[in-house]
Amino acid sequence: MQRTATTLALVALVALAGCSLPFAGSDAPGAGDATTAPGVTAEGITNETALLAAHVDALGAQSYETDIVINGTIIREEQSVEFSRHQQVLVAEGYSPYQYRVTETAGASTAQFDVWANESAQFVRVQSGGNTQYQRGNPQPPASLASASFIDTFVDDSYTVESTKEEDGHTYTTVTTDTAPDNVTNLVQGASDVSNFEGTIIVTEDGRVHAMSITMEYMLNGSKETMTVEYQLIQNGAPVEKPSWVSGGE
Repeated sequence: MQRTATTLALVALVALAGCSLPFAGSDAPGAGDATTAPGVTAEGITNETALLAAHVDALGAQSYETDIVINGTIIREEQSVEFSRHQQVLVAEGYSPYQYRVTETAGASTAQFDVWANESAQFVRVQSGGNTQYQRGNPQPPASLASASFIDTFVDDSYTVESTKEEDGHTYTTVTTDTAPDNVTNLVQGASDVSNFEGTIIVTEDGRVHAMSITMEYMLNGSKETMTVEYQLIQNGAPVEKPSWVSGGE
């Protein structure tokens, strides 16, 4: 059971942090105008690659905090089990140092990752099944820390503009869709027939994805299940401090 929980947590760490995406920064195509984000027009999202490139660039300009919560049902040992995942991320200006925590529960298995890194190394503490392990590796790239790949799973050009508002010198654009992007089925192994998809994303003119809310239904193991995803960006996050457990991984 401990091995299963640890494997589950490793998957959580990779999936939620996101992978490095093959895009550049401010030279990415599809720039918006003065009031819409790159890749977003008055009609909606036209270039998700440009939008996410701008998101990564903009987040690096100051410290930030993000919060991601996922709830749904997955298959574990051939049985359908309730699943929850919570990730809290704190990142300093320039993407270093950073720290985050991933807590994941699937049925009776629970695993927790604590991560801290500076510009030279990343330290990970894994707690699951009553055991604690430490790992050391290379720091993650900015795109991973910005959850760009994760957000990209839910973004395509079906999003249309629902509203815009001016606040604190920024233009907030809300885009929505009821069409499921092609990649969402890959979130849950064995899932099919995604339906009743509802997606809402809020972005500012510099490309920051400030919030994302996803609800969808899918067939799994012969039953219809529901998944919810909530992403929230908090600018000027709390200070990133080196935790005392890091010495255990050195």
